[in-house]
Amino acid sequence: MVDPGTARISRYSHRTKVQRLPIERISQASANQRKGRCGRVAEGICIRLYSEEDFLSRPEFTEPEILRTNLASVILQMAALGLGDVEEFPFVDGPDRRQVKDGVALLTELGALQPAKDGRHRLTALGRTLAQLPIDPRLGRMVVEEDRNGCLHEVMVIAAALSIQDPRERPVEQQQAAAQKHARFAVPDSDFLAYLNLWNYLNERQQELSGNQFRKMCREEFLNYLRVREWQDIYAQLRQIVQSLGMKVNTAPADAKRIHLSLLAVLLSHIGLKDPEKHEYLGARGARFAIFPGSALFKKQPRWVMSAELVESSSGTPSSKGNGIPATRSSAATRSCCRRSKNSSTGCAAVTSSSTTTSSSTSTTSGSALKWSPSGTSTAGGSGCANSSRACSTSTSRCSSLRTPAKASKRPTRTSGSKASTASGSPTSSNRGTRPTG
Repeated sequence: MVDPGTARISRYSHRTKVQRLPIERISQASANQRKGRCGRVAEGICIRLYSEEDFLSRPEFTEPEILRTNLASVILQMAALGLGDVEEFPFVDGPDRRQVKDGVALLTELGALQPAKDGRHRLTALGRTLAQLPIDPRLGRMVVEEDRNGCLHEVMVIAAALSIQDPRERPVEQQQAAAQKHARFAVPDSDFLAYLNLWNYLNERQQELSGNQFRKMCREEFLNYLRVREWQDIYAQLRQIVQSLGMKVNTAPADAKRIHLSLLAVLLSHIGLKDPEKHEYLGARGARFAIFPGSALFKKQPRWVMSAELVESSSGTPSSKGNGIPATRSSAATRSCCRRSKNSSTGCAAVTSSSTTTSSSTSTTSGSALKWSPSGTSTAGGSGCANSSRACSTSTSRCSSLRTPAKASKRPTRTSGSKASTASGSPTSSNRGTRPTG
């Protein structure tokens, strides 16, 4: 087991309204979990690419997720359950007031909360409906809007797809082959509609093939079977809930214009205008982002885009998406479409979608491992680890931190009943691959 000591930690920025994925140092607890991944049957070897002093200087535990995530869903559920004001709730680790304020503002924008005379916020009828949907409130608002436009089925498919990790896989060593397989579902003007093409294809093939054959087909065509099943399960839950709420699921195919109109009603704050001097888009609150290279609109670079998700994959540390720019799923729209959207939550003539990336750092390196020299000094080198600390095993083993020896040793040393190696050359770490967002 080789532990570079870093991981991508999900953090929500209340200022830019962007979900960030910066590479950060892991905590001591996460490092011990990684250590447990070796030596499950017998004593294993764990090599940490950082000093023991670095390990001891790290926080003991990873920061709780409630302190680094968008609280809109939490606030909505607490209001639906009658648990009172989130700021007064006795959390073990209470969230920051700015995070709470941002979550309340989003729910107010979606119409789930409304201010009361006493300064508090009350749950609306729409908010009670959104609280019953097993997806993010913003995606749930899409579903409710689609009921009015008569294309509920299509938006439930899109909302379910956006709520999970992209089922389309792009292995680093087979990117070209994966791109050719996925190109069959691409729509020139909309990544949102590409989800519908993929959904219809999967349903047709699943009816024709047996369970094992369908799983094999997904593997051969670079589709993650488990994510496909999760996609289908979320859609089934949404369909059951909306029918119990009296919404009518359409059976006839809906027009693409109506689909994008409903999406635009929720994603007005994710519209971007192309900067003619740069390969970037200027969005709300001064945010800058770029279309993700895997999008069908990457080469077109339309003047206007409407994004479904802004994910920053680099903040002070290198971006895995390339050129230090983070990724989003988005859609492009014509100029007239966005002009009309300023006066109305609907009214878009030709909205299209794509995957995009937001810019915060232009560093070209990829992580921060340590390369040790025999003299005891260290230099930056290698690349950071993109594995989440939550994926680590909790089984136990032993290891020792990688130390700089006084004299170069040619063989591993054994300490505390386990095997641990000391640096005798210049070990480096290399991990370049992460999942592109769709």
